[in-house]
Amino acid sequence: EEESSSTLAPYLEEFFQVLQSPLTSNHVAVQVRAVGAVAVLAQATGAEAFAPYYSQILPGLMNLVQQQSQPDVAAASLEAATCIGQVVGRDLFANDAHSLLQWMMPQLQPQNQSPLVEPMLLACARMASVLEEDFGPYTDHVVPLLLQRLQQAPDVSIMEGDESGL
Repeated sequence: EEESSSTLAPYLEEFFQVLQSPLTSNHVAVQVRAVGAVAVLAQATGAEAFAPYYSQILPGLMNLVQQQSQPDVAAASLEAATCIGQVVGRDLFANDAHSLLQWMMPQLQPQNQSPLVEPMLLACARMASVLEEDFGPYTDHVVPLLLQRLQQAPDVSIMEGDESGL
């Protein structure tokens, strides 16, 4: 991992310049892949190399999350933001994590059927791993919803046919 970090780190600036256009694309699939690429770059290069770009990247991701105009983009952005948070660590990510959590808490209600609920719960797990004991105040919102989701029957359907349609 250290080798890939030292190999990719010198190119981060160039990567981010190239990703600017796809990140603002009107095509959902392009935006989702670009957002994913940003997270992968953070994970591949590590905290030391990625930290200088954090303040340029994270506000845009948080904006995409909170706009929610495209659920797929919002979900990918939430995943990327929290994966980046895990890379850069508590000192850099804590304030943004609390902002995201405060925005998410009113939406984490049992009756909410939004496609973003599942990604939000996964993001909560990632933020809990970074915030540790500082995640405590959010557990009253997250745990009941998690328990409710665990008690639901899985949404699986079996269809007749052959494998030619796969």
